[in-house]
Amino acid sequence: MYDGQRKKVLAAAIALLIPLATHEVMRVVATHFHLSLQTMFYLVTALGAVILTAGIKTTVPVLTSGLFFGGVLTIANNYRLHWKLLEPQLRMMTLLAALVITILIALYKAGRLKGTKKRRSTEKKRKTTRRRK
Repeated sequence: MYDGQRKKVLAAAIALLIPLATHEVMRVVATHFHLSLQTMFYLVTALGAVILTAGIKTTVPVLTSGLFFGGVLTIANNYRLHWKLLEPQLRMMTLLAALVITILIALYKAGRLKGTKKRRSTEKKRKTTRRRK
């Protein structure tokens, strides 16, 4: 197994273990503190968002991929487990918000949003090449 494969396997392992570990920890917390299913839904969704954000902000490529997809899988698994509990309006609003946030994250990572670092760095490169000419 070469280095690239190891990194992919490690990122996949991180991404798959995060939702499983989150689910088990929250199950123990819910039992111990007698939390309602709706409270658990909101806590796990928030935790998934924090994990996803940590994946975006991390500079280590393996952790970036693992945490990002782990956060996405945590939120998706949470919806799967609590789908019948949610009211239709709440389902629609939260899924719509998740779609918009995911699109914004993709645009941010691609440097397409106004004022992102990647876009600025390409503009600086253009200015320096113009000066050299």
